[in-house]
Amino acid sequence: MRYSIYYKIFIAVLPLCVYANGDSTPPLLQQPAPPPIEEIPTVKLSPEIQLKTLPPKPQKIIPIHLVRPFLLRPILLQSEQMETAPRVVGFVGERFIGSSGDEIYVSDKDYSKTLEQDFTNLEDSINLEELDAAGRLWHKFEIVRPGPPYLDPDTEEILGYGAIHVGNAILVKPGEPAHLAITGNSRVVRVNDLIFPILEEDSIEDIVPIPAPYELRGKILKIPYGSYENAANDVVAINLGAIDQVKPGHIFEVVRSPIRPRTTKDLKLPPTLPKEVIGIIVVFRSFERVSYALITKATLSIRPQDIIRGSGT
Repeated sequence: MRYSIYYKIFIAVLPLCVYANGDSTPPLLQQPAPPPIEEIPTVKLSPEIQLKTLPPKPQKIIPIHLVRPFLLRPILLQSEQMETAPRVVGFVGERFIGSSGDEIYVSDKDYSKTLEQDFTNLEDSINLEELDAAGRLWHKFEIVRPGPPYLDPDTEEILGYGAIHVGNAILVKPGEPAHLAITGNSRVVRVNDLIFPILEEDSIEDIVPIPAPYELRGKILKIPYGSYENAANDVVAINLGAIDQVKPGHIFEVVRSPIRPRTTKDLKLPPTLPKEVIGIIVVFRSFERVSYALITKATLSIRPQDIIRGSGT
């Protein structure tokens, strides 16, 4: 009985006890003091102008799909090429002409200088094992036939010969002569048709147009078997080439004098009228004395004998 009274007094007095730290809460039950809060500086936002350099404007390039056949295949032949290029010297089997599926013999040797040449073992004996720029063996070839010449409009000088597409072939067996198989043809393959390698698609590079020097002057050539009148996205040939410092990408203006009005009256008309720009062409392939260009703009049909001039300053 006495102990229960003491116990009740102890319980009643316990909350009134003050510990050494000045707090009535036992030390083990006290929460640690929170760290001091740092003041965050106030930032005042306001609209500002920020300058940012834009990426360079992409340069326009010639649509490769419009000129791909002219880049991958021979389109102009020089006299030296026709003398030294490999040519068809015969057919496998008893044939005098060939077409798709037939096999041919090809050589670059001048057999006319060896009248007593033994032709009985040709299949065992052009060594077309030359490598391209990437170090790969040529295996696809085009069969072409020399066509009509390109004539200079002013001097009538022969600038080259058009290459007429005859067919395609693949290498079956290298040697002298080489053994090829015709994979397709647009004309009958004949003896003395020429053989040239076909470039691979990945050898085509983008052509970035640049103005040609203003002082360059030339004329549109007549393309054998080509159209007389040409419009945008057509291909034309000009009588300027690498010898004239013409490069792929050069831009030329096509100019023509307006037609003088016909009249029976004596109106004292000027002998000539100012030349007007009727089109823009961009060179995509250049040979020694002839270049090929794509018409990118034309307000009138472009014809042979039209004058071209560099679009630069």
